[in-house]
Amino acid sequence: MPNQTVKHFVPKSEQMALMPEISGNEVNGLGETDFRRPSYVYWGNNPDDTAHGEVQKWFYTVDPGLEEFSKLRAARQKILDAPLRPVGPMQKPLMADAVAKATAEFKDNGVFEKYGAVAFNPDWAFEGIKITRKNIIILGFHHTYDEIEKAPQPEAGVEVMRQYKRAAYGAKFMANWLHDQGWEAEPLTGPMSGKITMIPAALQAGFGELGKHGSIITPEFGSSFRLSAVLTDAPLPLYEPARHGVDDFCANCRICEAACP
Repeated sequence: MPNQTVKHFVPKSEQMALMPEISGNEVNGLGETDFRRPSYVYWGNNPDDTAHGEVQKWFYTVDPGLEEFSKLRAARQKILDAPLRPVGPMQKPLMADAVAKATAEFKDNGVFEKYGAVAFNPDWAFEGIKITRKNIIILGFHHTYDEIEKAPQPEAGVEVMRQYKRAAYGAKFMANWLHDQGWEAEPLTGPMSGKITMIPAALQAGFGELGKHGSIITPEFGSSFRLSAVLTDAPLPLYEPARHGVDDFCANCRICEAACP
């Protein structure tokens, strides 16, 4: 075990009392040989449909005591509720250089930190969900280290909500941009699970590689970021997976093992 100092999180007893009797191995399909679509585990669209639904509902009762948290949540909801602009009358061609120039400008303006687009794989949709769009844009939003480092203090939760707000704005921004180009688009954002798992799309787009903690590690941000997405039939230039040396990094880091209770 690595010689590392970690901050151990102790969950509240009332939260643990609501935990279902289901193991992570069962959730992740350990030992299963047949393919199945991903299923809702937590942050389900309807908590009553998931094993961890009571824990999710408990979360909503917790008041972190920070005014900024509720303000950010309300601001995010306002973004989600805002209607998209109408789809333009003419489908404009999306040439690679023009898309690269536009997305670089959006990145420079702080709309997002990472952008990619790949063909949508139906296997990424949650069980029971049918996606007909051909492509998916995936966006990354970096956490501010000095803020997220405060976890498990409530201030870190404010930073999480801040990036979910940005993720919602980024997805709506890109959907509106595609509408302006004459292409239908559907924004997807967290923290609710929505229709798809975004991590496989981000991996396919070359954002990073899968770490042993079960999420993505990127060369720029590590695992400290949030994702949002846009489904579309627009013929976007597509990205490819990339190797960043994450496997070697993971084999030697092991900080998640040291921190795991």
